[in-house]
Amino acid sequence: MKYLILVLAAFTTTGYAQDLEKVKDLNNKTKPGAASITIKGPLETPNFHLNGVMYPDDASGVCNIELEPRDYVHDTAYAGPAIIHQYTYSSKENTCKVQLTIHEQKAELTGEVILTGDCSGFCGMSGDPSVFNGQYKLAK
Repeated sequence: MKYLILVLAAFTTTGYAQDLEKVKDLNNKTKPGAASITIKGPLETPNFHLNGVMYPDDASGVCNIELEPRDYVHDTAYAGPAIIHQYTYSSKENTCKVQLTIHEQKAELTGEVILTGDCSGFCGMSGDPSVFNGQYKLAK
């Protein structure tokens, strides 16, 4: 029993990685699946890795965003059995704003990402940060 408690304690404090894939584009510029979110750690203080590619056929137009807990503000709301996590990143250097919403219901995660302002610093030469704007679900 002592070992089970120790394992559970380690699991809840370190968390684990979950991948969400884009299933719906909110701006009709890219194909669904051209972006993904990796969530590492518990949803109260996760690290986020957003990876997107503007042109999936030749893997060009790459954008990457990495956010740690110190980079964003986290709010939690409860809607019936669902828990809604809202993460907001606002750049101090430009007008970039990242809104990341994760809906947690019965161990199923869905999400939505909306970027506004000048977020081009997260992308390479031919990348467009709007590639992230979309709805996401757990990758299978």
